[in-house]
Amino acid sequence: MKKYITTIILVGLFLGLLSFFYIYEADKEDKDDGEETLATETFGIWDINTEEIKEINIKQKDSEIELKKQEDSTWKITKPKEEKADLEKVMAILDEYKTIEGSGEEISFTDLKEFGLNEPKGTVKLKFNDDSEKEIMFGDNSIDEINIYAKASDKEYVFLTDKYLFDKIKIKAEDLKEEKEESSSTEATEDKEE
Repeated sequence: MKKYITTIILVGLFLGLLSFFYIYEADKEDKDDGEETLATETFGIWDINTEEIKEINIKQKDSEIELKKQEDSTWKITKPKEEKADLEKVMAILDEYKTIEGSGEEISFTDLKEFGLNEPKGTVKLKFNDDSEKEIMFGDNSIDEINIYAKASDKEYVFLTDKYLFDKIKIKAEDLKEEKEESSSTEATEDKEE
């Protein structure tokens, strides 16, 4: 009789564990499906013409870079010190910022602090030929570390966007300055030696 009772208890425990794992996994799949749906849904924040931009201001907690477009369509670094900017590098930043998309949904808020936006990690401000401005602020990373909380100056809500956008501005002014052609200076040195 004891064998049967032990067997019945073990079978009962096995069925209980089996039920638990079935329910747990089903719930987990539902959550994963919901997160996938949120992650794939996107909406437009802005879509701008980069030809109309005349100034770019990039702020991080410990630095600020300001760039101004010149009359000949080249760019100049004006902060922290004046230097000629590498056109390709500036255009690469503008290409990233000409279209901004949010993912998931618009997030209403009462306090920017809950998203790390009261003291942003970084901001990008674009000034246009008509003196209008657009700015995006970056706050805390999302739980998945792929997205980052952000807020655009002309939107009343917070949104998640690709963290790559913030990573793109983790630069120093030296990274944007125009590199002098080494080949021409090398040739000049060789000519002097002859």
